[in-house]
Amino acid sequence: MVVQSFVDQGALTRNVIALVERPGDELIDDNPETSKSWTLAEVERFRTSVREDRLFACWLLSCYGLRRSEVLGIRWSALKDDTLLIRRSRVAVGKESVEGMPKSRRSRRDLPLPAELAAALRELRALQQDEARAFGSRWSDDRLVAVREDGSSIRHEWYSDEFQRLRERAGLRRIHLKGLRNTSVSLMLAGGLPVHVVAAWHGHDPAVSLSIYSDAQRDDLRAAGAALFG
Repeated sequence: MVVQSFVDQGALTRNVIALVERPGDELIDDNPETSKSWTLAEVERFRTSVREDRLFACWLLSCYGLRRSEVLGIRWSALKDDTLLIRRSRVAVGKESVEGMPKSRRSRRDLPLPAELAAALRELRALQQDEARAFGSRWSDDRLVAVREDGSSIRHEWYSDEFQRLRERAGLRRIHLKGLRNTSVSLMLAGGLPVHVVAAWHGHDPAVSLSIYSDAQRDDLRAAGAALFG
């Protein structure tokens, strides 16, 4: 779209991007062992395995379907009682991190937090306040939620790599970090939640929830076949 805009303005004579064919889905991930999502039992196992991790609250946010850019872009000022206001995101641009508006208008949302997630965030905030005092730095609610002990921000690739280390330690099937988002969507839909509610929680169009992020598990397919003729 950007290149076509330059063509329309006369700055370019041709949109060569239009000639590029998108690779088939089988070519997007060259690791055949990578699954799209986890079952409920698997994500529960992961949550249990990281309960004592310093960033437990961040891993919970990912398990509840937040994008990596959202988890790494949330500041404590976005936490209002037990509601999380998604208004910012941090994305990696080369070796730098750029903070800005969420991915889309739908991404701006107010999430009433489940009790376990609200409690985990409160624990992390108290821990960070203690760490700030230990390092002699000033605490403020403008600080990022996802930071190291010294208050420095966490790099995007480290967060993804650390997820893989924790996943492997728990003995779980390989999925990408974004597979936690896929899992969240799939489990909500399998639990009977209306698609527009699931989409609103995750900050995208309802059609996207069904076409991209949802993933039918083996038990779902078994139940579908069994229910067809009663």
